[in-house]
Amino acid sequence: MAVTDTDGEAGETLAQRLRLQGGKVLFLPQDVADETSWAEAVSATLANFGKLHILVNNAGTIARQGIINTIAKAWNRTLAVNLTGAMFGMKHCAPAIRDSGGGSIINISSTAGLTAHDDAAYTASRWDYEV
Repeated sequence: MAVTDTDGEAGETLAQRLRLQGGKVLFLPQDVADETSWAEAVSATLANFGKLHILVNNAGTIARQGIINTIAKAWNRTLAVNLTGAMFGMKHCAPAIRDSGGGSIINISSTAGLTAHDDAAYTASRWDYEV
C-alpha cells in the first residue's frame, strides 16, 4: 500500500504503524494539487509493488471562510486540493489500474454541499450527489 500526505512526519508515522501490523507500506510525500507529484507517486508505487488496483482520493482542505470573507488564495488552494487533486489522481492512476488488471477509484466527498456549510470553497468542491 502507498500512503501519501503533505505532512511527512504524520505520513511516515502512519506507514510505520501499518507496517508493525504486518502491512507492506510505502510512504510518499505528496501535494495532490501538483500534477508532477502524482506522476512521481504512481511511478514509485509501481516500482515498489508492480501494480496498482485502488485509488482513494481522500485529500481535502478547508479554509473556513464564508463567501463574503473569502480570500482568492484560500479559495484557489481549496479547489486545487479538493477538485484538481482528485482529477490528477484519476488521470495518473486510471491507466496504471487498467494495466494492472482493473480495480477501483474511490472519490471521497462531503455532505457539506447539502447542508449550507459556511465555507464556500469547501462546499463547492466537496459536494456529493446520490442517486
